[in-house]
Amino acid sequence: MTDNIFDRLAELLQSAGPVNWRLGRQIAESVAGAAEPVDPWVAEEYEELGRTAVMLLERSGAADPEPVAPLTIIDARGWAADNLEGFAYLAEPLADKLGGGGGMPAGVGMEAIFGQLGPALVGLQVGSLAGTMARTLLGSFDAALPPLGTGPQVVVANVEALAAAEGLDPRQARLWAVVREVSHQALLAGPWLAGHLEALVAEYIGGLEMRTDQLEERLQGLQDPGELERMMSEPGGLGGLAAGPELERVRNDLMAALAVLDGFGRAAVGSAAGTLLPDLADIEAATARRRTEESPERVIEQLLGIEIDPELAAAAAGFAGEITSRWGDGAAGRLWEGPDGLPTIAELHDPVGWAARVLLPDEV
Repeated sequence: MTDNIFDRLAELLQSAGPVNWRLGRQIAESVAGAAEPVDPWVAEEYEELGRTAVMLLERSGAADPEPVAPLTIIDARGWAADNLEGFAYLAEPLADKLGGGGGMPAGVGMEAIFGQLGPALVGLQVGSLAGTMARTLLGSFDAALPPLGTGPQVVVANVEALAAAEGLDPRQARLWAVVREVSHQALLAGPWLAGHLEALVAEYIGGLEMRTDQLEERLQGLQDPGELERMMSEPGGLGGLAAGPELERVRNDLMAALAVLDGFGRAAVGSAAGTLLPDLADIEAATARRRTEESPERVIEQLLGIEIDPELAAAAAGFAGEITSRWGDGAAGRLWEGPDGLPTIAELHDPVGWAARVLLPDEV
């Protein structure tokens, strides 16, 4: 963090809304690092791959890319800034929680404090979230909980770094990253899925327990510049929130929805571009090895305590193939009609159980 941020902290703590997005943007850009302009020739190749991805998906019928915006080629700093407010569905319920609207225990003398500091604290944490993710993710659908409203984006430097580090064919890695991003965005662009994710996240955060002793400790730590800098650089630094057993149902519903989105996106990549990606298995294995303390899944776990299980997405990809082979393309269409069609976590491993609940009633 720079001295400039500390000098202007009092000014930045002032916010007219529930989240201080101005502070969040400064933190996001600082954590993401310096700008890395994309070489025009490389950008042109990625843009062409974006058009190719749309064509491949349309031809295969694996996903409908028509409502999806054109692919954006971007660097990590740009991604962090562009996608920061795409996490409003996470940040605003969190701000409401800290501001007293979501269960702050009465009589602890902290509601007024967090009512004033909450917008800055949440802006700080969400800015750190976006900045940390941007350093490693390949595209917006690497973000575990995807930002909403920005369309398909690929962080070119991160794709190139993955290909170089893992010895992958760079042309295949680029095509895979682009088709993967566009296919996931096409699935999310349906009429209800984004709203369903927003509702589940709001319900989950609304049910979190406030640990006021930890929150008081964090507030006291703000007097220490080193502690403040740690909070700025670590997205899990807020603390003070815990998930009780009563949230198991909503957590499982959220995990299942994210797994379906990721798993069906993987299946769409194989269906649309599998013949052009002979190294697809190697590419997917390489991405699975990237799980570190800064990977998007770990960042979400640190902030909210939601464990993102990559194996669930693999199960969902198998589920997608299984229901199509058993019951035809219409089965997947039934799944995407609304939230009731989504499989539970148990049903991801039991397609017959899902079909008995979702498909059989239609035949009676």
